Amino acid sequence: MKARSLQEYGDHALDRKALFDDNVALVKRIACHLCMGLPAAVQQDDMVQVGLIALYEASQNFVDLGSATFLTYATTRIRGAMIDELRRTSPVPRQLQQQQKRIAAAVNSIEQRSGRPAQEREVAEELGMPLDEYLGVLQDMAGSSLLCLDDVAEALEVSCGSEAQDDVLQREEMLRLLTELIENLPEREKMVVALYFQEELNLKEIGAVLEVSEARASQILSQGLGRMRSRLALRLNPLQRA
Repeated sequence: MKARSLQEYGDHALDRKALFDDNVALVKRIACHLCMGLPAAVQQDDMVQVGLIALYEASQNFVDLGSATFLTYATTRIRGAMIDELRRTSPVPRQLQQQQKRIAAAVNSIEQRSGRPAQEREVAEELGMPLDEYLGVLQDMAGSSLLCLDDVAEALEVSCGSEAQDDVLQREEMLRLLTELIENLPEREKMVVALYFQEELNLKEIGAVLEVSEARASQILSQGLGRMRSRLALRLNPLQRA
């Protein structure tokens, strides 16, 4: 569906209702994508309800500055609200958070020493665990992968729940940095991250594209996001290079 600017909706009293009604299907699509691969306890209907509230708020708060469509604004608000709800109801276990930090630190260490992307085998050795065990950890992390990218975005001050629309230049710069992080990933990780978050394919579909198993696709996704977190940490805190 082609996004319309606010002026195209006509009378102001009808504008807001049309903004909402025209994008209900968007809420369902985002909820479906986010819930794929998550535990069965995560109910898609609950995410839809959260998304509808976010869509309503977006339709009421949107101000057309000519720099972004309502579709872009609403997508960010809806997805952010759903992820906030997932964090609230299904927080990432502390052990998994610690594993994510250890992996990020290992990637940092290897890439600073070698000047090239860290390989899975090298990360496993740095962590002192067999490769199979490391790949299992990556697969365990897959369920929280969608939260990981939003952690990266938040660190770049691209807040999914932000209502600010006046600081367009800052937001565009942050998105440029996020795009740079993705572009600098090894080719296969870059493809998986792009297919998952930009093309909105699920892990089974990504596996079919890459001709690998769904489990392997989830491992590659987790590895790519971990690498992004690691490199972002260096960007935000250059002293870690020492």
